[in-house]
Amino acid sequence: MTMSLDHQRHSDAEPFYAPAWLPDAGSAAAETVINAHPAFDRLMARMPFSMRSSFTGEQMMALARASVPIDAPHLLDYRVSVPVLKRRYYVSLLIGRERRSMSRLVQSGQTKRRRIMAAYAVATCSLIVVSVMVIVIVAVLLKLLLGIDVIEGPGTLSGLL
Repeated sequence: MTMSLDHQRHSDAEPFYAPAWLPDAGSAAAETVINAHPAFDRLMARMPFSMRSSFTGEQMMALARASVPIDAPHLLDYRVSVPVLKRRYYVSLLIGRERRSMSRLVQSGQTKRRRIMAAYAVATCSLIVVSVMVIVIVAVLLKLLLGIDVIEGPGTLSGLL
C-alpha cells in the first residue's frame, strides 16, 4: 500500500503544503489519518514528491512515530512567545541536568571558555537584577505598612500606591 499525500499530483518542483497524510483512496486504510508531529510535516514537505509517494503506509507510520520528540524533564522549562512591534519573538529558559555526552558538547562548542563565562555572566546579572527588584519592592511595601515618609511632600509613587 502506498500513501498519497493529497488528491492532486504534484511535480517534484512544486512545494507541498498538505497538512495531513492520507492513504490512497482505494486502500483498506482509506479512513485512517496519520496524526503526526509538525517535524514530520516539515520533513515530508522538504522531500520530493516522487520520494514521498514511494513510502508504504507502514513506513509512513514509522516515520510519523519516530518524528515525535522524546519528552525530557527539566527542572525549569519556561517558554513564551512575546509580541514586539509587528513580529513575535520567543523566549525559552530550560534548566536541567546535562544529558549530552562530553564529545557532543565539545563538537558543538558548548565547552568553550568564552561561552561558559558568558553564561555565568548572564546568570549573575539576572540574579543581581532580580535581587535588587525584590529589595526595592520589599522596601516600598515596608515603607507603606510602617507609614515611614522618607521625603516630605507628595511622593512620585503616591498616585500609584
